[in-house]
Amino acid sequence: MCFLEFYFILAIICGFNCEYAGHNKPFGSHQDPVGKLIELDDFPDPGTFFDDYVIDSQPFIVKKGATKIPAFKLWTDEYLKSKYGFLNVTAEIGKKEDRAENLINPTMSVYLDMYKNSDIYMVYDVPRIMMADDLIIPKSLRCGGFLRNLQLLVMWFSSGGTKSVLHSDSIDNINCLFDGELKSQVEDESNNWVKNGAYSKVDVERVDMNIYENFRNIPWWHAIMEKGDCLFIPKGWYHTVWSTGNRNLAVNFWFAHLLRFDDEDCNNNFIKDDTPLSKVYSDDPKSQRQRKLEEYRSSLFEPFIHAEVINETHFDEFMEEAKQYIKEPREYLNELLKICDTNHDSAIDWEEVFQCPIENIKNFELLFEDTEIKRDEL
Repeated sequence: MCFLEFYFILAIICGFNCEYAGHNKPFGSHQDPVGKLIELDDFPDPGTFFDDYVIDSQPFIVKKGATKIPAFKLWTDEYLKSKYGFLNVTAEIGKKEDRAENLINPTMSVYLDMYKNSDIYMVYDVPRIMMADDLIIPKSLRCGGFLRNLQLLVMWFSSGGTKSVLHSDSIDNINCLFDGELKSQVEDESNNWVKNGAYSKVDVERVDMNIYENFRNIPWWHAIMEKGDCLFIPKGWYHTVWSTGNRNLAVNFWFAHLLRFDDEDCNNNFIKDDTPLSKVYSDDPKSQRQRKLEEYRSSLFEPFIHAEVINETHFDEFMEEAKQYIKEPREYLNELLKICDTNHDSAIDWEEVFQCPIENIKNFELLFEDTEIKRDEL
């Protein structure tokens, strides 16, 4: 049986007297897992998903959650070649990820002819043409603001044997497995080792405990995805992914972290189960830019998530942290207050946060540095 395996880890650093169990062995060999992730029989409704899993940063697996997506049955090699063989795709050379970005761009047809006997795997942004008949949105994302925050879909396709680096992502994602299995180790984001989007240089197949001291006593969670399962990975959770089998195919739904749930959106705009994703998602440049700006908005206001209103006092408290990844934070945050404070009370409430027109904050994309960094100490 082939599989996708995830490893979720909790960063708790031990003292000098720790034994170096797991030295030069695969990641996770240092101790038994804390346990397995929560398993659900169905996707929760959007409100429950937000309250219990997004806000609480709680990963889970939905058993057979992908089986209702048409692509689960449709996306055989023969179907992909006959319908999408002309598309140029992106594939990485080397199934063991090293972030070197050694890329090739064959057509789908050429990739299908070569992947079973080549050390490559596809990492491809799914175009809208592949969404029309084949993909629907998971129930948890169908209203409440999630659709507005949907960033992109990525197709992962190989003959198995892939191994990712240990990394975290700056946005939330749902990974649905159409073929094969995955194993993963996952680590709680609350320990906040490094910035969002970070990854470690550690060799996940052979961990040197002398160099990577932080790994000597890290609790971790074990997740196994079987064909048809879906996995929610909250932003910031460190994980590494291993695939097995002769054919491994998955799609990630990536969405910016939702700060507030929009009940009115669910009252008015809840989409039907069989609505093609192409009806609610566009990949034209204007739509892509708007989605990226929503991601920036989410990142910018997330530090104030527990505040009823946001004022200059909150900005002052946030300033030191902001300097790590925002250029000239005081200048831009003051401008943000000026733009979004529509009632001129020297504060921004959450209604103003989401009503602040996208075009008014378009320059705030300049606030953000590239946050995907490497950390030798991880």
